[in-house]
Amino acid sequence: MQARPVAIFGASGYSGVELTKIVAGHPGLALAVATSDRWVGDDLGARTQTAVTGRYVAVEDGVAQAAQCALALLATPAEVSHALVPRLIAAGVRVIDLSGAFRLRDAGRYPGHYGFTHAHAPLLAEAVYGLTERARPAIARARLVANPGCYATAIQLALAPLLDAGVIARDRLIVDAASGVTGAGRKATEAMSFAEVDGDLRAYRALRHQHTPEIEQGLAAAVAFVPHLLPIRRGILATCHAELAPHATAAASPCSISGVCWWRSAR
Repeated sequence: MQARPVAIFGASGYSGVELTKIVAGHPGLALAVATSDRWVGDDLGARTQTAVTGRYVAVEDGVAQAAQCALALLATPAEVSHALVPRLIAAGVRVIDLSGAFRLRDAGRYPGHYGFTHAHAPLLAEAVYGLTERARPAIARARLVANPGCYATAIQLALAPLLDAGVIARDRLIVDAASGVTGAGRKATEAMSFAEVDGDLRAYRALRHQHTPEIEQGLAAAVAFVPHLLPIRRGILATCHAELAPHATAAASPCSISGVCWWRSAR
């Protein structure tokens, strides 16, 4: 099998380093470009403890070099992906974007949830939402895949099969989910410091998390979602509550069930 050249943008973040390790161990892929404005010039193998050769390059240099690649993986913030994806697609490169820049079909939800106005409606309409269990054939054909968010993956995998089977009602869906600190990214902040996080469990962005519209889009249902921060490095536990559909129980009174999904993230 001839290895296909791959470019990774944002290769110095938690997800970017993990992607580098995955590509390094894949027999059908070869890492040709890895961008990091933070680690420009540093040795790839030394930074990731892999056998990958080469050095990190600046993002702008990476865009030019990626034109020779079969695939670009973007582990970049949403606003950065929003700017990079059109350039890479125009160069004929297939793209898998790990940010939320192309997950939502409704461009009008971007200012409120991601803080920028979406300027690429045609690509937004074309992007395939990359939840493999529910869109495998479309993903295989897509030139732009919008990789699902971490919470969104856990919650949809817990609830979608029950909704599809008609076992639970679509109203009154409630989700409590907790994740490790690497979900916040690598940037150092006081809120993510050891002294602030250790021994603590706290809710954040209650009912306004940026993954909420993505979850509601995938489930075709409104969701009351409250995320929590756990003092662990990685992983997600989502506890999902729903009422049984009327025909799913012989009892006349409402009955509730809970679905639980543990998802160990790639960070």
